[in-house]
Amino acid sequence: MEVKLPWLLEKPVPSPVAKSEAVTHIEVDVDTKEKRHGDNGLILIVDSAGAQSKLLHYGTSGMRSFFQAAIIQSSPMSFPFRTYAEYITCTVLLAEQLKCVVVEHFPPDEVNDQRPLLARLFTQWTFTCSSRLFARKAPIAYTHVFTYPPITNGASNSSVFQGHVCHGDELYFLFEALRANLTAAGRRLSSNFANYWTNYAKSQDLNQPIQVPLIWPRFHNDVMKYLCFQDPIETMDNYFKDDCDFCDKIGY
Repeated sequence: MEVKLPWLLEKPVPSPVAKSEAVTHIEVDVDTKEKRHGDNGLILIVDSAGAQSKLLHYGTSGMRSFFQAAIIQSSPMSFPFRTYAEYITCTVLLAEQLKCVVVEHFPPDEVNDQRPLLARLFTQWTFTCSSRLFARKAPIAYTHVFTYPPITNGASNSSVFQGHVCHGDELYFLFEALRANLTAAGRRLSSNFANYWTNYAKSQDLNQPIQVPLIWPRFHNDVMKYLCFQDPIETMDNYFKDDCDFCDKIGY
């Protein structure tokens, strides 16, 4: 049976190779073939699919010198760069090998609606735990969790997602896009969020020069600390450790 992909997925998008060539063009003098004088490299703030692409560049030895630092946000690290058909094939083969271990760790709830359970499983394997693995291998890393459900003027983004945070919800807090419609707590969180990111872009230090409400600790393998963006902001230790230890065991 032929699987027809949505039109959006069929549109041509810049390949990792094309993006690499673009970065090289920006960072290297066309005439001398050398890095531009006084340029310490790019600092990127990337989200979702852009973050996934950035990871590919960051892990490539030929590209690493072009980057000074990066904020990799909400990256679906467990998604390989494959076609839809190839991805389905590998997923089926993986499920056959794992047999029932996933169901044993994430047992079905005694209700008819299993969507919350599937959302938890998908989120941990796709975002949370693969990101933890990347952070554990990075020489210097800071990790965060965004847990503030979007609320504007007392109304959630949707009754279906009442009290929940979805992929990308943090973006309009980061860019202070809907500030006029946010509650006082939301505006406070938005300002703090933007200040941390501005600090990093300016000094590669999340905690200065702009004053922030809480020192963001570095991520260490012994005690894995996360900064939790909610109101008030707080730190969390070993976020979903059991789930992530399980995901590390079965692989990504």
